[in-house]
Amino acid sequence: MVQQMTDLRCIYDSRASFYSKAKVITHADNKVSLVSYNTEVAVFDPSKNELLVKASEFSNNGKYPSTTTRHIREFARQKGFGKLEIVRVGTYRKQ
Repeated sequence: MVQQMTDLRCIYDSRASFYSKAKVITHADNKVSLVSYNTEVAVFDPSKNELLVKASEFSNNGKYPSTTTRHIREFARQKGFGKLEIVRVGTYRKQ
């Protein structure tokens, strides 16, 4: 169940805005999803300190287009994962 949906804010990215193309959804179980261009691309699970970058029809060889990658990088940094240089489909854990 969705508790709250907001636009992804630009805090670390050099852009002023993502123009409502990236949404952050907070769920009742405290997991937080990133939706880029109407596709769920990542889920942060605070209970495990894990970020799952999901495969979708838009990912190619485990990578996303540049704008979606920017969204994922911003989301990851806001969740405390530092600056991800390379973003691929898979699970990231906080150190």
